[in-house]
Amino acid sequence: MGACSGKQHRRGNHHHIRTRHHYYEDKLVLDTLQALRECREQDVPDSFKLISYLAEEGKTGYPLWDALFLILTSSEEGWLNIITSYIFVINLKKPLAAEVIGFVIDTTPAPSRKTLLKLIEMLDLSTDVTNSSIMEKCGRSDVAPTTDIFRNVAIVIGLLAARFPGVMSTSMFTEGVQDFLLSNLDPSRHKSLILYSLIALEKFALASGNKEKLLTTDIAQRIKVLEESFSDATDPIHKQIHFCSQWLLDNILNVMLNSGDANGHFKISSDGLKARCDSVLFESVRSTYCLYSGVWFYEVTVLTEGVMQIGWATKDSKFLNDEGLGVGDDEFSFGYDGCRQLLWHNAESCRHAHKRWTPGDVVGLLLDLNKGKIYFYLNGVKCSETFRTKKQGFYAAASLMEMQQAEFNFGSKPFKFKPQGIKFECMNSWAYLSEEEKRILPKPFKKDIVLETTFDSNCCAICYDQEASVELLPCRHR
Repeated sequence: MGACSGKQHRRGNHHHIRTRHHYYEDKLVLDTLQALRECREQDVPDSFKLISYLAEEGKTGYPLWDALFLILTSSEEGWLNIITSYIFVINLKKPLAAEVIGFVIDTTPAPSRKTLLKLIEMLDLSTDVTNSSIMEKCGRSDVAPTTDIFRNVAIVIGLLAARFPGVMSTSMFTEGVQDFLLSNLDPSRHKSLILYSLIALEKFALASGNKEKLLTTDIAQRIKVLEESFSDATDPIHKQIHFCSQWLLDNILNVMLNSGDANGHFKISSDGLKARCDSVLFESVRSTYCLYSGVWFYEVTVLTEGVMQIGWATKDSKFLNDEGLGVGDDEFSFGYDGCRQLLWHNAESCRHAHKRWTPGDVVGLLLDLNKGKIYFYLNGVKCSETFRTKKQGFYAAASLMEMQQAEFNFGSKPFKFKPQGIKFECMNSWAYLSEEEKRILPKPFKKDIVLETTFDSNCCAICYDQEASVELLPCRHR
């Protein structure tokens, strides 16, 4: 793999380097996608284990991670070549495609500010930018001008804004980048381009300087049009656009449309039945109702086709998002994964016979606590594999990787694929939440409540719930 060595990269003639070397970098990006796919089938989504997997010599005949790491760290050109290769060769129809660039950005040494700005300069984004102009600037006349290019650009700059907040994000958010992303918020544009442009704008808006710039534009009106255009959506990607439009208005731009908000890195809709993850971590969520006996069923409609583990978890299940541990990754939870076609329990997996899920598919989850059995369904077809458990106290639960979204039905509307010949209960018929408990506040409102909260001067400095009664020595914390 000598052609990937940093020693062969020369500074200066960037277009010459692209023409000469892009074959190897393109192949490396595609090989990494395949390796990630294989690794995800065998293990939990843990970055360190992924690196170890990639570092082993595989079918390609060279250590993928070593080659990737060498190119990324050898020079400015090395990092730029890998990032632009992603833009031009990745097809977003593959479920782990977006995760490749997120993995690379998240697990490798940070590029310099100069390198980030060089990328922005190369892309030369604007309202009038074309696929052909991006290809020419990056020296990629060898690829076809497809809609994937614009979409991949939006994904890349959004992930970079999330990884490098503050000053770096503000520096990248040029007038051209802003105009490019805003121009994509048009219902007539390719729907995946609209979606990833919304997510990119959200990431940039986390920097106060960028947010102030955006508030001087017509972004609120543009997003309002999207929210209204896709309010009655039935197509999975249309539903994602509607969700992200609402969430961005409520939580980033402070234009209140509903009371929805997220818990932690999870984005949860105002009705508490739609969830999305755009974090680089493996985020998890549980339902509000706990089950101790009986037979229970709920459904989840997946709007994306990537990695999600959906199932059941007790209150003892430990969701460690930074370590990639979610539903099915400990002894207290059981998960169904339709992307990798696996069932998960206690961090071990077995393959199930269902086809790989696609956007719009419906996962059915049946918990029989009387017999200690757990069943899974896909579009009404029962999975032949089952779990057995003697545990009680289960909640409906799900874990989502980056850029994944799903809708939950606990019985508030008719089930699409009701299990036949089985008498069961739905949680919505038994659970009760007060109006206050149902209320999900947007983050700006939550922040105001926290800032307005006062505490007794003698309360515990750790939990703030009770009066301090123990002093920690030698630091004398109370």
